[in-house]
Amino acid sequence: MSPNSIWPEKFVKKLGVPGLKPNDPIDYMVERLLICVYQATENSSKASQNAARRVAASLGATFYNLDVEPLAAGYRSMIEHAVGRALTWEQDDIGLQNIQARTRRPACGCRPSGTSKGPRKPFLKPALRFPIRRKSRFISG
Repeated sequence: MSPNSIWPEKFVKKLGVPGLKPNDPIDYMVERLLICVYQATENSSKASQNAARRVAASLGATFYNLDVEPLAAGYRSMIEHAVGRALTWEQDDIGLQNIQARTRRPACGCRPSGTSKGPRKPFLKPALRFPIRRKSRFISG
């Protein structure tokens, strides 16, 4: 049984990815179907970016590197204006982590150009992220 036989014509047709055929090589299909997106903020490091790029390359996935810092900064500014003070990692660790996480989510529901047919399904999946972990303060009751 050839590896391509696991990709029946109906499955490929239902995906609605232009140019994808049931007899395409598996590597080509993986490149078209698996997309990794690294979404950097000011807290992201070159090491984590390079690690994400290597993971995507080892899988044969398409890799995108997006700078989402302007979006995170905009959300942060809006919240600082609403609460009337600057947010700090010492006082607002969980809130600032949430801002970064929520900033990264919208890109994950996009589709590459030419894939507008069929039901709306997330096409870009969140990239493997290696966030900088900070100590969180938990209040126990």
